[in-house]
Amino acid sequence: MNRVSERTAVLAVVLGATALLPAIACSSGDDDSGSTPETGNTGLDAGEAGSVVPEASAEAASDADASRGDAGGDADADVRTCSNDGFCHTELPAKSWLADVWGDGTGIVWAVGADDKTSLDAGAVLLRWDGKAWTKQTLAAKRLSAIWGSGPTDLWVGGRDGLYHGTGATSDSLTWTKVRGDAIVSLWGSGANDVWAASSTNRFSFDGKILHYAGAGSGGADGWDVDPISSRPMAFRKVWGTSAADVWIGGNEDNGCSANSVCNNGAGTTALHRLPDGTWSQAGSPTFETTPYLGSELTAVRSVTPNDVWIAGSDATNTASFDAYFRGKSKTDGFDWAKGTLGTCFGQVGCANILYTRAIWGARPDDVYLGGDSGQLRHWDGTRMTLMTLTLDALPSTASLMGMWGKPGDDLWIVGSEIALRKSLKVSP
Repeated sequence: MNRVSERTAVLAVVLGATALLPAIACSSGDDDSGSTPETGNTGLDAGEAGSVVPEASAEAASDADASRGDAGGDADADVRTCSNDGFCHTELPAKSWLADVWGDGTGIVWAVGADDKTSLDAGAVLLRWDGKAWTKQTLAAKRLSAIWGSGPTDLWVGGRDGLYHGTGATSDSLTWTKVRGDAIVSLWGSGANDVWAASSTNRFSFDGKILHYAGAGSGGADGWDVDPISSRPMAFRKVWGTSAADVWIGGNEDNGCSANSVCNNGAGTTALHRLPDGTWSQAGSPTFETTPYLGSELTAVRSVTPNDVWIAGSDATNTASFDAYFRGKSKTDGFDWAKGTLGTCFGQVGCANILYTRAIWGARPDDVYLGGDSGQLRHWDGTRMTLMTLTLDALPSTASLMGMWGKPGDDLWIVGSEIALRKSLKVSP
């Protein structure tokens, strides 16, 4: 085969132009919305949180192509599989619309999603990477949204039909047991006996639950407790943290417009941090702006460290609705938040094509990746945000990036709409 040339300049021009698209009507593309717009993120604005790096000219991009060669190392002599920034494409089974990914630390990686992009009743997709290829696993359920595990033989998977536990003697012989019927949208844990799940019918039904597993024999008959915060009328969307003593939850809360389906249901984004006494505090959380007709939404989160927290979504003013991000730095009585917007949505009456951030992962405060709609992936180096090259040809990616998992010194995995990318995080000798 002839080597496919990569033209990063074309990618930069096309993606840069998307940031200026005018807005028409609010939309999201969450798994439970019935649709997933193929639109994407651009970058951070200047100021306290950093600035966007201008893209290279065509001449500079051509020089970079010539000097970089084939990055990533997974390609053979004739067929290129990795972009110039080292993101290597892996071959997926057909109809793999992936929402989340998790690795067990031994080289085995799992991904979950659905076999249809838009249908709420789409069949479950559960994939296992054995180091060389993805294989489909059997799990009789509808669309899956989240996966987390404490180790190779202790995995939790959640989706529209409920929560499943995978256990067994080895990673390639797990038995899956359905333990709850709640619709699960997010999973995270600090260990085998400290697992959290966020449940919600959809992103604007304020009937969510926060569930906690403290080990077999604790909690209810299935080991899971419903946390008292579940009485708060929220559509919980995310649970995350760094340890048993550092747990966050977030989602959408009624903002007085729940009957109006054309204004993001008037929801307001809320994040809560768990206190040592087991209660949840909103004090010191970021403030997403809302209006009675333009709401906000939480779409991506990450605690890089307990003192460095990222939260992304959308917020609104009286004249416009924007993608937004907050980066929180801890202080004595909470967090200081630096706010920015990717600037993808402008207009007097709502907007279309908000280019959401869908997934965030970072190894250090100066090494963070943000990915989302339209295949846009950015790297934060502590000062500025740089657009990463993902494609192998002149055309930009249109695949939404929905989930990330990584292990310093090993690999970073990014999955989404019929796409699974692998980047080596190993340091060259």
